[in-house]
Amino acid sequence: MKAKLFYVRTLTSTHMGTGRGEGTIDLRIARGAADGIPIVPGSGVKGVLRDEPDLKKLPEHALLFGPEPPSEDAGDARLQQGMLVFNDARLLVLPVRSLKGVTAWVTCPHALRLYADLAGDGVTAIPQLAAQDVLADAATLAHAVNQRPVVMLEEIDLYVANDASNLRAAWQAKLLPLFYDGGTNSLRSVVENRFAIASDEVFAYLCETAMDVRARVRLTEERTVKAGALWYEENLPPESLLYGVWGAQKSRGLDAEQACQKLTAASNPRDAQIGGKSTVGRGMVRLHFGA
Repeated sequence: MKAKLFYVRTLTSTHMGTGRGEGTIDLRIARGAADGIPIVPGSGVKGVLRDEPDLKKLPEHALLFGPEPPSEDAGDARLQQGMLVFNDARLLVLPVRSLKGVTAWVTCPHALRLYADLAGDGVTAIPQLAAQDVLADAATLAHAVNQRPVVMLEEIDLYVANDASNLRAAWQAKLLPLFYDGGTNSLRSVVENRFAIASDEVFAYLCETAMDVRARVRLTEERTVKAGALWYEENLPPESLLYGVWGAQKSRGLDAEQACQKLTAASNPRDAQIGGKSTVGRGMVRLHFGA
């Protein structure tokens, strides 16, 4: 199979749910079972692309995504399976509240290590951080506490570690161009100044506490709140950055590389809506398919 990476940048709050509640949150987002880091299921990405009007016009649409059910080709399993394959997209960089600079875009050694294993090129050195340390631009995100630069993310105070600041800059230069197009993008310059690497423990905590939680209600015909119809939904916040593996397997009439080129040639990057709650503006994302 021809495998590549794809990248997801959330443009609005995004809810890819699990269908079950936990604690005070009724509708949680999907997470990896082993580490609890939020994910966007690959099935959701592929389903959205399958229904894109311009992609449906491709003569190879059935080869790429599989035939529409019910299929007349039930006798041949190879014609039932689409060539394109999408793995789950994992959260790589999370925007969180910062006492200084308003927002910091935070990742951690664990997330960088998983990405580096898949990317296999460029920067692969992983910083080693104590639980209370952070790699960040002190001028942008830190304030002085007892003459030490401290970054406050949510309610956590972290000390700026300068001995590995070159690794922060290297990862910043490696990752952000994958999600933000062009060197003149004003938002990209903001993210570059506020990019930070925290410890695995802090990042795991932020993945639980720094999500966008919204209260929802159901109204009666009299425009009052229906009894018992209050619930809470969890969302990935806007400007979260995720990555996943995509590719194509062999099939009749089209090789794997040609299949990938059909998708990327249609539009790359591509704006799409994924997940639930689309009628209240959730799930607008920008997808980029790597070569």
